[in-house]
Amino acid sequence: MAAPTFTEVAAARYILLTTFTKDGKSKTESIEASARVLDKSEAPAVVRGVNKRYGILGWGFGVYMKLRGLDKKSVGIELKAI
Repeated sequence: MAAPTFTEVAAARYILLTTFTKDGKSKTESIEASARVLDKSEAPAVVRGVNKRYGILGWGFGVYMKLRGLDKKSVGIELKAI
């Protein structure tokens, strides 16, 4: 089964999310979730959340994204378990 495109995911009402452990193994229990693409005005909250969760690594990734111009091409996605 091929991975869905972003357009297909964006149009879907629900998604099935599989989480993974730190060593890359998928967890046995999948999570049914609803998702929404965040507005650009919500981007600073996403950055703060990533920095809080991942510390210096999250900050460094943000710097990398800005240097490569990828921050302007990125979108935030809010997932909620249902």
